[in-house]
Amino acid sequence: MTRSWGAIDDDKSFEVIIDNLMNLELMFWASQHGAGNKTLMDMATSHAKRTGELWIRGDGSTAHLCVFDPKTGKLQKACTGTPQGLSANSTWARGQGWAIYGFTLAHRYTGDAEFLKYATTTADYFIKASPKDQVPLWDFKAVAPQDYKDTSSAAIAASALLELAIATKESKYRDEAVKIIESIATEKGLTSISGQAVLAANQHDCKSAGCTLIETDYYYYEALRRMAGEFPPSHARVKTH
Repeated sequence: MTRSWGAIDDDKSFEVIIDNLMNLELMFWASQHGAGNKTLMDMATSHAKRTGELWIRGDGSTAHLCVFDPKTGKLQKACTGTPQGLSANSTWARGQGWAIYGFTLAHRYTGDAEFLKYATTTADYFIKASPKDQVPLWDFKAVAPQDYKDTSSAAIAASALLELAIATKESKYRDEAVKIIESIATEKGLTSISGQAVLAANQHDCKSAGCTLIETDYYYYEALRRMAGEFPPSHARVKTH
């Protein structure tokens, strides 16, 4: 696996977060477009497989952080860490979005049906646990007064669901993505009034109702490009032999 946090020479703990699934595309892409380095392909595939095996809970939700022994690769304890979420066993909504996207991405490059299973499992949880507009709170277990909407998780999930609909040939994922895109565009308080960004509603991250994050705008635009058939430009897969 690839390390997320901590010093590169830390020999006591090896911390990995769900977000790292998004970094794998650079390794997949480099293997395909560079010197054809199979090592990069194998490393990215290994990371994605272990994430699917260890991060996904029985109900399809995900943990945020797992900590390993850097010498043996074994878990030091159960994957209950959710430092950016509400509590150890809650589900950070953006992390769930990273899971849907990351496993769908891994399937795009490998064609491995196991990744598609992980993607649909995490997507089905996201859809079921979200409110009717499919724009979740920042944590699926968040309660008042910290029951803030989170456009970052919604935008990431929308983009991922559009690709997942193609990979699975299941229109329900596209339908949910369209619902998210429309909700974000029309619901009061989800778009920015500052002129510095398009979307708002990332209050948990920066303590302001008008706050946005760069990934929020990026993945919303990406979702719109997917709707127009412009992204990704192809679903060509890396050859694994």
